[in-house]
Amino acid sequence: MVRLVGKKIGMTHIFNAEGKRCPVTVIEMELPESSESNSADIFKVGDFVDVTGISKGKGFQGGMKRWNWSGSPKSHGSMSHRRVGSIGSSAAPSRVLKGRHMPGHMGNQRVTVQNLRIVKFDKDNNLLAVKGAVPGSKNSKLIIGKAKKKVSTQEEKEIEKESQAKDSKTETAATEKK
Repeated sequence: MVRLVGKKIGMTHIFNAEGKRCPVTVIEMELPESSESNSADIFKVGDFVDVTGISKGKGFQGGMKRWNWSGSPKSHGSMSHRRVGSIGSSAAPSRVLKGRHMPGHMGNQRVTVQNLRIVKFDKDNNLLAVKGAVPGSKNSKLIIGKAKKKVSTQEEKEIEKESQAKDSKTETAATEKK
């Protein structure tokens, strides 16, 4: 699989052919000089890509922000609005089970956003506009590759033509046997 390294420039929006606003992330492709492959050959407008990067670090966060806990009641004498509360039973198993959602470090992890559509591609400046948000802050490094779980409309048409050709071959073979 071909993957390229890019730098996140930032987010903006562009207007499509129908006049609707489309939020995009602009990525500057960093092509190696020794590489024979050109980014113009790899990516086309309408293709789907997977973008991998390091998410923004949020530091030490409580359970309500980190795991979307609902919290305790705010009134009727409750004094633990945003606290953890009970984390396990006392008799059995007499310990805290692994994987329990607790407060801790949030963000600053490798994240992959899948199936983002390429909206615009500037070959002269090696700029790629991808619909939606990608992980990381401005000027962070990204890895861009073809989507693993989704195919573009051009590839869908090619696959459909191949399957129709196979179906017609099997139909002609079945009629010849009769």
